Amino acid sequence: MIEESKEEVKESVEKGEGADGRNKGEGVVLPAGEATIDNFVGKYKSANDLKIGDRDITQLIEVSEKNNKKYLNLKKFEIQCKKHSVEEKSRLVLIWCRKIMGLWEKSLLEGMGEAWLKTSEGKMELGKHQQCYRNIKPLYKQLKKGSLNQTILDSLYLIVQFCMMKEYVKAHDKYMELAIGNSPWPMGVTMVGIHERSGRSRIFTS
Repeated sequence: MIEESKEEVKESVEKGEGADGRNKGEGVVLPAGEATIDNFVGKYKSANDLKIGDRDITQLIEVSEKNNKKYLNLKKFEIQCKKHSVEEKSRLVLIWCRKIMGLWEKSLLEGMGEAWLKTSEGKMELGKHQQCYRNIKPLYKQLKKGSLNQTILDSLYLIVQFCMMKEYVKAHDKYMELAIGNSPWPMGVTMVGIHERSGRSRIFTS
């Protein structure tokens, strides 16, 4: 697991690493030469290099206008991310997972106290972490080999990018898209008897 200083973990736990306390002002059109997501490629080599909130969505995602309404051009941003190499995407997702699993473990072992871990609630929470760690190992192996399914990798990469911006609602939206897709859920998708329902083939499309 990732080794970090007690002070860093304590600060992360106190801040929540998930509560976005910054003000989200209205986005502005990016001038030429501003930072893009490509500037962050290769920046992180280990979990210690990874700092949540080191980027701002209004500086990385272009603001477009349609029908006199401004909106963040997430589609263009996602296309830029998908162009990054498999090696870069796999490395960032792997580092992110290890970082979060490490913070979770440290918050349980050091943040909550030994007495709490002996309670039924503490044992349950520690068991959840251990189960998650076992279940995520196959993902680690595929990320190390660069053999993860491209569609899944692209989605995980975008989830991590939004989390790095502390845009957790958008990260959740990408997770739901990965989990159930965007296509309307077909009626009667389960198989009954020996015949397969016609809508079942669409259940796996995004």
